[in-house]
Amino acid sequence: MKINIFLIFILIVLSSCHHCQNSIEPTLQVQFDDHSSYEKMYGIGGKDTLQMTYSLPVSINSDTSIYLFIDSSKIDTFGMTYKRTIRYHSADCGFSIELDSFKLLDISTFSRAQFNIHVSEPSATEDLINYYEVTLYR
Repeated sequence: MKINIFLIFILIVLSSCHHCQNSIEPTLQVQFDDHSSYEKMYGIGGKDTLQMTYSLPVSINSDTSIYLFIDSSKIDTFGMTYKRTIRYHSADCGFSIELDSFKLLDISTFSRAQFNIHVSEPSATEDLINYYEVTLYR
């Protein structure tokens, strides 16, 4: 009997949980039109070399992010500005920062950038999506 009550309690708790990511900070997934690869990447103002997954953190403290892509024969710079919007989702999920109005900075060594936005609300079956894609062109 105690086990049945315990199982019912667990089912109620699990069914009332919302799907929220632990961190819903925006990330930027970078692609290069010429399929370039780089040995190192740095975010200006960052402390460490970034992972080579090309999934980059975006500054939520500023309307600008700048990255360096380093190879043995070249250094490329990518800078962008954007508008930040703070959105409230729910008491369980809290707030997120969404980005839009992207612009390529003049300091960039790339000729243009194409941005795609992937943002959604969390639901009972899906996590919040808060990532952005950019394709950089020479």
